Amino acid sequence: DIPVPLQSVSYNAKIFEHLAELEIVQEYTNKTNTFLDVVYFFPKSLESAFIGLTCYVASHEIKTVLLDRLSAQQKFTRAV
Repeated sequence: DIPVPLQSVSYNAKIFEHLAELEIVQEYTNKTNTFLDVVYFFPKSLESAFIGLTCYVASHEIKTVLLDRLSAQQKFTRAV
């Protein structure tokens, strides 16, 4: 495993009566000369819901498509 240094963290929260929407921005820097295959674990409680992820790599925007775990693993395996 190669650690990827976290450069910064910022967040924005919106409260709607009994619900909250939290946007977290984390900036990492790959200091190697190779591409990395990265696994990210989302720190969230069981009462929360994950609704999306957008990654920016250089000048490219990558938006997620939410899949169940098995479908995501199968799709990843076929891609690599």
